[in-house]
Amino acid sequence: MELLISVCVSISSLSEMPQVPEVQLFAAYFPQWHQTPINDYWFGPNFTDWSLLCNRVRANGGFNRLGGKTLLPLPPPKGLGWYDLNDQRIRRRQALLAREYGIHGFAYYHYWFTRPAAWGQSRVNLDDVQNVNGTRYGADMDETLLKLLDEHDGEPNLPFYFVWANEAFVWKWVWPHGRVSRLRLGATQVPQNYERPGWEPHFRYLLRFFMHRNYHKVDGKPVFAIYEANQKSRDAQAALDEMMRLFQVWAVDAGLAGLHLLQFHHGLSKLNAVDNTSKLRPWANAVQDFGRHWRRHSSGNHTGSHTTQYSYTLQPKPAWLPAHVPWHPGLIVDFDNTPRKGVQRANIMKQADSFDPRLDSALTMALAYARERNRTARPSTAMIFIVAWNEWSEGCTLEPSSDRRFEHLQTVRTILSRHGQYRRKPGCGSSAASGASRLAGFATDVHKSTVVLQQWTECACGDAASIRAATANSSTYKPYFCGSPSTDRC
Repeated sequence: MELLISVCVSISSLSEMPQVPEVQLFAAYFPQWHQTPINDYWFGPNFTDWSLLCNRVRANGGFNRLGGKTLLPLPPPKGLGWYDLNDQRIRRRQALLAREYGIHGFAYYHYWFTRPAAWGQSRVNLDDVQNVNGTRYGADMDETLLKLLDEHDGEPNLPFYFVWANEAFVWKWVWPHGRVSRLRLGATQVPQNYERPGWEPHFRYLLRFFMHRNYHKVDGKPVFAIYEANQKSRDAQAALDEMMRLFQVWAVDAGLAGLHLLQFHHGLSKLNAVDNTSKLRPWANAVQDFGRHWRRHSSGNHTGSHTTQYSYTLQPKPAWLPAHVPWHPGLIVDFDNTPRKGVQRANIMKQADSFDPRLDSALTMALAYARERNRTARPSTAMIFIVAWNEWSEGCTLEPSSDRRFEHLQTVRTILSRHGQYRRKPGCGSSAASGASRLAGFATDVHKSTVVLQQWTECACGDAASIRAATANSSTYKPYFCGSPSTDRC
């Protein structure tokens, strides 16, 4: 049976946020589904990660080495298709989907480099690349993130915070074109350094987002997450620690209460640390797990087979973490980076292949942990990090797919509801809550390659006619075509 979305929102009141739940779910959001100069430089003109999916589908039908199929986006009218994030309508619908299924907000990946002029820059961020004594510093792949600051755009209109993906780009992928095709595996494509002249321009860039009404704050402090908090060299570690100390000082100088700094913890954190431990950084206010902190238990073999069955439990927070420092659990919905690494070298952790653990059980355990900690420790905030909203080239997505359709989103909403953590937008009627409401979503005009909103739900949240009119006048939907222009798939 076709899975339908029930969307209940008035375009005129998108700025009104629903009641904040006890535990807030933030989904990792990959912002680069559009052409960007740094990718043109390295991969060739008009490259996006959609190109990797298309390459994989064309190479072998989209299968991985286990026989599983590469996840592809569900095409319109039910799904979002192979979208371009420059389109405001796509980002608006992402926000509507997230709200409807209980995702509180997005955690956007943020990139900042010392950048050669040869990389170029988009017209959107011409003022954001800073030249300090002849060296250029700036953000990359942020064209659509800057639209959050545009009062005429502002989509996705949801709470958000930044996760600084502060690591070098080391070449591990498969792509036969452009400059990357001449790189050897393991070569550094884009270095990550912490040159002091770039610190203040970096903070000034972030400050505009920190001041945004939707930026997630804890006790009035904007949340800023650091992915690689532990560095491999002592010099890099000392520089990063000092940078974060100054970020706190500059935040107070700018009139903020400070910053709420999250130290990310993941499977390689221990290997990356100078002293081979995952110790807490002096600037960290809390630690966010990336989704690998689970303990596996053997529960015997399948009858008549040699396959071992496992169960999983959420591990206690690490021993190196002091009791008073909050630990936020994280989980990964799926993972298969065959489009990036190729069939033989891909990392695959699919739910269909006994993914560890399944989304429903993982979210249940994470919610139970967060709520129990709320009851006993009374922290300022309780967050769960979900990887990911739209990491299509790593097979890791909550967005509707051609294979799973809306399964992951429905699972999230079901588990949240079971724990009393699902908050429907005030004003929606019981018909929507009971599932009687109907979506109609998008109708595709094939000839013009546009998508128009055809019908909304029976839930009386605003005038459906005015909503249709407001949406129909918004930007044109231009799907990414990697095959024939008459189809929305490879």
